[in-house]
Amino acid sequence: MNTTSRTGPLVSASWVTDDQDVMIITNRGTSVRIPAKEISKLGRQTQGVKLITVAKDEKVIRVQPIPPLTDEED
Repeated sequence: MNTTSRTGPLVSASWVTDDQDVMIITNRGTSVRIPAKEISKLGRQTQGVKLITVAKDEKVIRVQPIPPLTDEED
């Protein structure tokens, strides 16, 4: 993963499959659930994908692949 002063540090990297979701949680309690199949797939020379924007005083504290929601949980 290529990081620069413009892109900032790598926060997390995980292997996921299209049938999983990704949960992102910040220190201020923000949580975002994203279906893995909606995340862009990139080539070898990429600088990553930004999945969430946080405030200046907010930090991502956890990124976790999780099972997708079922119809009963929607």
